[in-house]
Amino acid sequence: MKKKILIIKNNDDISKKNIIFYDEYLYYLYPKNKKMKKKNFFFSLKNLSKTKYNTIKLHNKIDTYRKELSPKLNFIHKKKLKEKDWGLILDNFLFQIINPIIIETNNFKKILKKEKNILISEESLNNFYLSMIEFSNSYHSDNRYAYIRYLIAKNLGFEVIKRVKRKNKILKKNLLLKESFYLPIFRNIVRFYIKIFKPNLFLNSYLGLKNTLILFFKNFGQFINIPSKYIFDYNVPYTKKDLKIRKLIKVKERDFIDRIFNIIAGDVIPASYIENFKLYFSESKKLSNLPSLGSGGSIMYDDMFKFLSVKLLNQKKKVISLQHGFMGKEIKGRLIYDQIYQKKYSSKFLGWYDKEVTKETIFDRYKKYKIKNFEQKNILIYPSMFQDRPNYKNNLRAKYHPNLNSNYIFYDSLKQNIKRKV
Repeated sequence: MKKKILIIKNNDDISKKNIIFYDEYLYYLYPKNKKMKKKNFFFSLKNLSKTKYNTIKLHNKIDTYRKELSPKLNFIHKKKLKEKDWGLILDNFLFQIINPIIIETNNFKKILKKEKNILISEESLNNFYLSMIEFSNSYHSDNRYAYIRYLIAKNLGFEVIKRVKRKNKILKKNLLLKESFYLPIFRNIVRFYIKIFKPNLFLNSYLGLKNTLILFFKNFGQFINIPSKYIFDYNVPYTKKDLKIRKLIKVKERDFIDRIFNIIAGDVIPASYIENFKLYFSESKKLSNLPSLGSGGSIMYDDMFKFLSVKLLNQKKKVISLQHGFMGKEIKGRLIYDQIYQKKYSSKFLGWYDKEVTKETIFDRYKKYKIKNFEQKNILIYPSMFQDRPNYKNNLRAKYHPNLNSNYIFYDSLKQNIKRKV
């Protein structure tokens, strides 16, 4: 029986006849041709909609890995941070590594039961992540999800097709942002103000300039709401990847999940937690006189915010998180990890569905338009966020797909003269 080549990512080589797609979502990302078989995939959209992304196993693994990695990181950096401190810093990183491994391991075991004669193409990961925000944002452009799929398949015994070309690993990197001449000056002025007057600081809360000024004067200068770039310097000096230290980022191997985690974790952990830890730790000391700190989501991804939060919480001060954007209503049986994390590590989390919080969208500032008839001059189509890969937080659905979203299908059905008004 001829072996089939499993396609596990977008923009891969599908020139061979003996191919089969990982799932239906991926299948419809590719342009169809006569050579491609219909419905040639393992997991349907219906199957994908049933995937559980917040499991007891996931949270047990996060707790176990945090407990084992905290003393190792304290040893590396000669610190005595508590496990909860490292949890605030590490947990979102752990989630973004562990959950793909759990989900994909379950799926590949199902594939193996259904079809033994499967080949998988080799994947290599060449990135070097300087910070948590780069680690998260790069996911949408690099091949990390495909690399994890490849590692799991290879270690489960799938036969590997070796790639001819392999890119060299990135071992050195820096980040120099294009800043105006006045930005560093303004940043120093704000820091000086904080040092003298000790105001409550809110970053990236998206309240708007008018509300920001009202709050500032109403609180006699004791409440500052500004974008984080006016307080944190996000430029990162030239950093060399420390391969020796990174080999220590391992957990005790008890099962297959642990084995895959140990292969990838030390390679992809952000430099802000390894090589540049001292830089972030020392920066947090400069703002430690703040009475409270808040943000609309920075605690999830901003390492400057994370390290400062650890410092303030250890001083018994407040760290407040506002829900930024719709993450889904948290109901029994469908927990949203971003909310779980923020509730666990913030002094106070204000979600959209809490009784004491208000929320607004960009549409609230506009006048509501009442449709009297169906003959309108223009049509506004506001589709869902586009995804070409799983994010391991929300189920892949047709509404996220560029070819299956009903908004795009509706647009394609319009006459050319009407399309110009959309």
